[in-house]
Amino acid sequence: LGAQLLGLRTSIGRSGDWANGTAGLRLVGDYALSRNRQFGAQGHFTFFSVDATDTGNWSGESLTMLDFGASVYKEVCRGRACVKPLVGLQVGLLGVDQDNQFAVLGARAELGLEYALGQRYENVITLALGFDGFLAAQESDTGADPALFDLDRASSNAYFGLGYTRRFNSPLGSSPMFTVQ
Repeated sequence: LGAQLLGLRTSIGRSGDWANGTAGLRLVGDYALSRNRQFGAQGHFTFFSVDATDTGNWSGESLTMLDFGASVYKEVCRGRACVKPLVGLQVGLLGVDQDNQFAVLGARAELGLEYALGQRYENVITLALGFDGFLAAQESDTGADPALFDLDRASSNAYFGLGYTRRFNSPLGSSPMFTVQ
């Protein structure tokens, strides 16, 4: 289990409406599908917010992005250092205010450089470079049109991440969660 602090370069809506950069937080959970082949899956949850520009149509507003997804990865390690490419799919929720929330589908690609610390390599520091691409937003439950907020076109994020992950050496399901006495 871990977290990454992200610095994002965003491309949302028409050029000039939404800010081009922001910071975010990503929570991650890795699961080794094959320890011998160093192949696994990662689930993630990401949060960030982008302000409207002063010159754009939405001055004073902010856009909140929540996304969650699943990825597969392959680690290539030499000692304590690993390179970790991953690819995956995600679902996002864009919210301009309480009443206007839109769903988006996307893909994620990342290249991580990891360094493990501790006797059992249980503490991992990660530097990551990645890209998120999203399709155009879908109409909201309230019937709001994404075009009103310039969200009717594809968007993307390029990011740099700095993270920490704590590894556990017990496979899921190997020990009981509850003990009846």
